[in-house]
Amino acid sequence: MIIGIDISQIVYHTGVSRYTKELVRNLLRLDKKNSYKLFAGVWRQREAIDEYLQSLTSEGLSFQSYVKLFPPMLADRVWNSLHLFPIERFTGKVDVFHTSNWAQPPTKAVK
Repeated sequence: MIIGIDISQIVYHTGVSRYTKELVRNLLRLDKKNSYKLFAGVWRQREAIDEYLQSLTSEGLSFQSYVKLFPPMLADRVWNSLHLFPIERFTGKVDVFHTSNWAQPPTKAVK
């Protein structure tokens, strides 16, 4: 199975940020059967995303990453209001897509 996870919110240093970081880290540690695609739509905090992805890589964890530059207001308009550009346009096929971000891209996968 191909599991997509939106990690965009990890940059905000909130409870949701911590939840997402730990969820991803532990899934990658424990689950060697499924493939993981990590997506981040960032505007100003690309460095924080890159640092997190590097920390996962330095632990030897296996995943693919897709980081795109989106202003938050554009993401809200395109995804929440207009329902344009499904996540698969950026990540390729996913069977399951998990997000806890307020801007949720449309998907053909199970949410």
